Order: sequence, then structure tokens, then C-alpha cells
Amino acid sequence: MAYGCAEEPGSGWDLWASVEEMKHRGVAWLPFEEDAIADLAQIFRNLPDIEELFEDSTEGSIGCEAPSAGGPARFILNKSKISENMRWLWAYDEDTLARFDEFVSKANLLSVLGNVDGRADDLMLYSASFIIVKGSKLEDSETLQHLDMGHRRIPRGSSFTCLTSLTELPGSVGGLQFWPWNCHVAEHQSEWYYCDATRNAAPQVHKYRPGKLVAFDGRLRHRTEPFEYDRSLVGADSEALATCDAYEAGGHIRVLASFAFASSDARLARYNHKMLRKQCHDLALIRQSPKLEVDDDSELDTSDDESEPKTVPPLAAALESAAAERATNFFAEDTAQAALVRQ
Repeated sequence: MAYGCAEEPGSGWDLWASVEEMKHRGVAWLPFEEDAIADLAQIFRNLPDIEELFEDSTEGSIGCEAPSAGGPARFILNKSKISENMRWLWAYDEDTLARFDEFVSKANLLSVLGNVDGRADDLMLYSASFIIVKGSKLEDSETLQHLDMGHRRIPRGSSFTCLTSLTELPGSVGGLQFWPWNCHVAEHQSEWYYCDATRNAAPQVHKYRPGKLVAFDGRLRHRTEPFEYDRSLVGADSEALATCDAYEAGGHIRVLASFAFASSDARLARYNHKMLRKQCHDLALIRQSPKLEVDDDSELDTSDDESEPKTVPPLAAALESAAAERATNFFAEDTAQAALVRQ
């Protein structure tokens, strides 16, 4: 059975073919049992009305709580700076991030990704989120090319993002658009990863499918694929039409579970923190490496070349403290009600 590649997964999966693709191209696909994502999908379904998350007032430290059998799952909301159609819900506390750990274990992700650079005992899940796209269209201007872990001190093979959809999606709904290293190597040449000189090759697209996730290196250039949903493309295929029906009935919502992995190496931990903190809200949980505790107020705010921390303005520190208190109060309000729901 052929492994294929990230943009065209084959009928079979092979560990070493996946590892080799990640080494050479910076991206790969991995399989998992569809039941493994069920708990996270249920947590998302238990969250407040999606419409509330897309109101203009939902800016900054807005907390969302979902009751579940294992206790409340708590998230912090981030809006996109360039699109009104995208939101991120970041795990707020350790109990919530532990729900994502459960999927990581079921899918054996740490073991698989650890084979890329011999880091099976070194990788850890730093943070996780739900990524929501609402609407039947996402313009090119609403999604930017970027690197998740673009700090020059973070080497290839030491950080990864994994994405998978919570539900089946129509084929015309946007996937992951990416530029493989052997097609776009201007900024990321490496001594031990093979790359060729075809820098102007077209980007590739991974379409999200049940039971499959896309994994990519933190140094891979990528973005959400711009798209326009078109039901007519599926023709008379009954299964595809049913998927379209469900997508339309759900309000044209695409939800991904996102997992951010990186090395726990003390030499890399603060750079990992710095890059992840740029992506998420200040109140979202980013785990500490057991090998180095990072002070968010100082060590994160350094340049690429200097290790000296910058001074945190007193006003900024005060505002951050106030925001944390607001989030704590928000989650404390309905503790009794959440307990009743769990019963």
C-alpha cells in the first residue's frame, strides 16, 4: 500500500515514509482511529453558541467553558487581526490541555514525530486550540503565509504543529496550503535536510479528512487555504452530498483541533515560548518545560540576537494582571452550575 504524500495521502501509511517526507519536505500525514477525536469533538459541541464567539464584542480575554464528563474545559478566545471569519480557542488551564493530551496519546504523535530528529524523549505538547472558520468563503487577503516557529534559533525537526478536523468537510472547503522545503527554500536551508532549487513551485494543499491529520515542521511556510464553498462540485455523490448537507446545517463552520509540539531542551524552551506566545492570547496556557521555567514577563521579550530581557512597562504589567483577574472571575462564576451539569 502506497503512503503517497501530504497533499495526496495514499491508501496505506508507513512510519518511515512519513518521517522521510517530514525530513525532506517539512510536512507529512498521519493516521488515527476516528474514535480518538470524539471526546474533543464533544467538548467543542458543548461550548456556547458559535454566534457569540463571532460578535464584535468578543475581543481579548473572553473565556469560554464547556461542561464534560471529565470536568469543565476552559478556553481563551483570540480574534484574527485580518479576518472576521476566524477565531482561535486556546486551552486555558492544565485540566483542559490534558484533554488534548489524551488524543496525542491515542494517536501516538510524540513517538512518530520524535523519529524525525531523534527527539522521541524530548518533544512535549506546549499548547493546543480549536481553530474556527465561519462562512462559506475565505478571501486570499484573510489568510497570511507564516511560520509557526520562525525564530532563527529554533532548528528544523524540533517543533511541529498537527491539525485535524473535528468533522468531515466538503472538498471545496479550505485545507492547509503549504510550501514544501524542496519547493521553497530561500530562508530555511539546512545541512542535513535535502532541498532542491525549485523555489518558484506552486504551493500544495492538504485537505482535511476523517482519521487523518497533517503534521508540519514549525519552520514550514503555510496558511489556511483561501476557498469558496461550492456544493455543485460534488455532483450526484450521495455521501458527498450528505457532507454538504451537514456543513450547511451547521452554519458553514470548519473546526480544527490544533496541537503545538516543541522540544523541552533547556536551550530551546524560551524561544519556543516566545514564538507560541506571539500566536495566542496572554492568558492561554503554554506549558513550562521541565528543564527550564520561562518567565513570561522577561525572558520572552528578547530579540533574535540578544539574551537580555527587556523591561516590562509597569502599565502593561498592571493591565496583564487585571486581565488575568477578570478571566479568573469569569471561570469562577458558574462553578456550581457546571457541577450540576456534570452530574
